[in-house]
Amino acid sequence: PVHLASNQEIQIASSSQLLASVVLCTFNPNEDHLTKTLQALREQTLPVTVWELILVDNNSDLPLEHRFPVTWHPNGKWVLESEQGKVAALRRAFSCTSADLVVTIDDDNIPSPSYLATAVRIHDERPHLGAFGAGSTEACYEAEPPSWFNPDIAAYLALRQVDHAMIFSTLEGGENCRPWGLGLCITRQVISAWLRQSNEIMESHPSLIGRKGTTLDDDLFSL
Repeated sequence: PVHLASNQEIQIASSSQLLASVVLCTFNPNEDHLTKTLQALREQTLPVTVWELILVDNNSDLPLEHRFPVTWHPNGKWVLESEQGKVAALRRAFSCTSADLVVTIDDDNIPSPSYLATAVRIHDERPHLGAFGAGSTEACYEAEPPSWFNPDIAAYLALRQVDHAMIFSTLEGGENCRPWGLGLCITRQVISAWLRQSNEIMESHPSLIGRKGTTLDDDLFSL
């Protein structure tokens, strides 16, 4: 629970200044999941005039732009990245953003209606935070989980409940505070550092990229 800025407070900002950039990268998505994700973004309380939506089609078998139009968003657009892989898609997405705060949303995430407004508020109050995100993440199960499914296993699916209003860490080993990829909020400064690091890793160790290894996974943004 954090204090949310009202829409009226948000709209005080200059109309020419974007407060957040939302990026979503996808490849051959589950249509039902992506539809729900886009609907949740459409229902955000943060006015669409102060944030942008960048969707990256990572070379899906069937082009996504016309199947999932974002004409409802004045600052929304689809871009194509032909090089497949999360790192390539994120690099393409980041190159299209313009706000200092960037929020990454996966194609099966359903952010709460106040998520973007809360993210903007936190960034405004604590601009020194390079990476932050959701404390509580819940699952919408398509089938009843088996009896052996417990919170420790759920953590591997990025599911957790944080019992604090906010927790912070500047320690490299602060795993309890480290935000996960879904709903990750990062600053332009962190993105620039990540891009430099990714360039070096891709040149020296191309086999350790994204899901092929752990080098460029979500934790690197926090580290």
